[in-house]
Amino acid sequence: MSSDDRINPDQFYSPGQVAEKDNVSVALVYIRLGLGEYGGVFKDGRLTQITGKGILDRRAAKLKPAKFKAPKLQGPRFHTIEQG
Repeated sequence: MSSDDRINPDQFYSPGQVAEKDNVSVALVYIRLGLGEYGGVFKDGRLTQITGKGILDRRAAKLKPAKFKAPKLQGPRFHTIEQG
């Protein structure tokens, strides 16, 4: 992703801008549009506009939940930590 990847939920983005921000091809953005992965898509004449909220919602929907294991509290570094 680009260094200035901030998405404003209230702004509209072209498929080219979305591709640049997501570091994918414009063709992939159009495939995602065809699959209905973005909410808030509008046509303004010939222009396709995607809302920032639609982009952020798609990103959130594609995230996988993090899974963490409890650490093994063994050894001299952990002698002061209470286990319980």
